[in-house]
Amino acid sequence: MSKKPRVLIVDDDTQISLTLNDILSLLGYEVSTASTGGGAIENMEKNQFDCILSDIKMSGMNGVDLCKAIKQGHPDLPVILMTAYTHDDLCERGLQEGAANILQKPLNMDELLKLISTLTKRSEERRVGKEC
Repeated sequence: MSKKPRVLIVDDDTQISLTLNDILSLLGYEVSTASTGGGAIENMEKNQFDCILSDIKMSGMNGVDLCKAIKQGHPDLPVILMTAYTHDDLCERGLQEGAANILQKPLNMDELLKLISTLTKRSEERRVGKEC
């Protein structure tokens, strides 16, 4: 039996984190949340994830720096960045650092759910392939 895909949501807006957590949990994902980049890294030291969904603009470590840190230790782990800012240098940097996609807030939930589904399936396939 396959494990539930694991998603880590990183956003300093607790309402967004709670809403995404509720939606993804109802759809069968195992979800963890963090409100800072540092909290996300700590969570990743304890848990394995199939996808990371992070806000770009956060105090302390922003989402782009978090993406860079994740990619150093987990180059195949997909990171989706979210932003309310359409024209921002951080968006370009995020793609350069290996983000799978950058989604605009307010989020198009259909687009987000399709993307997470695709990325978590790929991540799970890579993980299973490494275990064989």
